[in-house]
Amino acid sequence: MYDLDENGERIRLPSGRWKSHKENTVDWNDRKYAEIWRQGWADTANRYLEANDRPERLDLRSYARQGIEQIPTVHMGPAACQMEKKGIQTNIEYLMDVLLSGELSERAALITGHGKEVRNLERRMAELTARDTAGSKEHGRKHRTAPERH
Repeated sequence: MYDLDENGERIRLPSGRWKSHKENTVDWNDRKYAEIWRQGWADTANRYLEANDRPERLDLRSYARQGIEQIPTVHMGPAACQMEKKGIQTNIEYLMDVLLSGELSERAALITGHGKEVRNLERRMAELTARDTAGSKEHGRKHRTAPERH
């Protein structure tokens, strides 16, 4: 959405672009809808699986909610898989090795600890990004050049 000045006109930035901001007009990204959408996806996929005489069914609930005593695996994306093929050990590979060995309680404790680490790293990254953004704006204010006069 464009930011407007006191006259209701769009504000042009020094870069030539218009000053704007994001304004959520819908609540699609609200976490409360995740369960509804996941269930809708599972229902649709299961209808197609059944229509094609496939025995597989999707259940997008957590193992705990399904009553299954099992630690979920960690998804390894294509980049991590390629690295493994080249003999490079990834953090994901290490985590999977630890998760697949040891007692269930030890594995759960490991996951909890890593979850906290990830949240701390995400929080720190957000702080650094905010600081860098503020620093960039300040740098821009200090180093703006006056137009040349002829």
